[in-house]
Amino acid sequence: MSTEETPIEVSTESQSRKPSKKTSRVQYTLCVPSTCISNANASNLQQVTHVAYQIAKAACTYNVGEIVVLQVPNGDQKENTTTQTSQDYRKESGTKRTFSLDDEDNDITMTESESTKSTGNKKNKESPYDHSSMLLATLLQFFVTPPYLVKSTFKKDMLQHFSYANKLPKISTLPFMNNNRVYDQYKEGLTVYKKKQQREKTSSGKVKKTKKSLNTTKFVNIGEDKLLELATEVPTNVRVTVNLKTQTIVSPIEAYNSIGAKSSFGYHVRIAKSFISMFTESGYPDGYDSSIYINCGDYFLNSVASKSYQGMKEVDSASINEQLLALKGKNAKAGLNVLIVCGKWLNMIASFEDCKSELEGVTSPKEMFDGFCEIPSGTRVEDGALIALTKLN
Repeated sequence: MSTEETPIEVSTESQSRKPSKKTSRVQYTLCVPSTCISNANASNLQQVTHVAYQIAKAACTYNVGEIVVLQVPNGDQKENTTTQTSQDYRKESGTKRTFSLDDEDNDITMTESESTKSTGNKKNKESPYDHSSMLLATLLQFFVTPPYLVKSTFKKDMLQHFSYANKLPKISTLPFMNNNRVYDQYKEGLTVYKKKQQREKTSSGKVKKTKKSLNTTKFVNIGEDKLLELATEVPTNVRVTVNLKTQTIVSPIEAYNSIGAKSSFGYHVRIAKSFISMFTESGYPDGYDSSIYINCGDYFLNSVASKSYQGMKEVDSASINEQLLALKGKNAKAGLNVLIVCGKWLNMIASFEDCKSELEGVTSPKEMFDGFCEIPSGTRVEDGALIALTKLN
């Protein structure tokens, strides 16, 4: 997942190289279910990586500012109980991994060697997220992380999941790509603490080396031989966009004319632990203006489930334009935040039922959506996301 996010003052002065990409007034958030990488959809790490890669490419193509992974509880038994035995999943160790998303603590049952390596003989029972949600979110974040920041951004035990992701081509629609060569002037970095040894005298008169821990720093790792030194100190361990000419931190919108939720590079990734948090924990301060459901991942066309959502209004690009025009009448600079939720309706029902008691007055997940976008039946989630984004744009 992404590193700590701390507000930082950025330079807004005009620069010589301007991005050629245009800012869209419609900002999309794409939500996909954790079950899209279940054993029924992807049987090994290579296939899981491909699913995440397709979602990431669709998000970058249409400037999605936020990707939400919906953690689906108690869904289809074929998707919720997964036994991963492929040696492709752990090529180096050749060990087998078995885990169940129905376990009370959503923890992973590992072999003894795996458990010792990653957690020191102790299982991590504190995480509120299941394995599928964490794996999918981590891979999605990987695809918008510069290679030189991977080791410092992700935990050591997560690096093993990038064996196939490392071999895939760079996504060609990342903010700095095909954008008037802005990469000559701007670069992504991570603020790091440069350790400096200090000396002090002890009571006996001897000189002793001491290490001082700081929460702020002037140094940024931008993948070069030397760290970039800023003029002022900023918080450590924060992803930033820097201007190489002025050696200052700038906003991604200034550098690329593109910005994700929470001022992130590309898109921001979060996990929704419940159906409610999918709507309420938005990465945008003002939340979402509308929410659209996309039926995909339902290969067997469950007739009961499909009938339950078809009473909703059908939405297309014309509907989005109408909302924009309505906003423009009130505020010429106003934008539209649209939540697109992909997945089969049974996943929506399972998530809704899990927190139904907290939604007073709401009897169906259908009431939480403003409409649905029709796409071909039986489409996989990663394909459905691309088709929906294309139709709505």
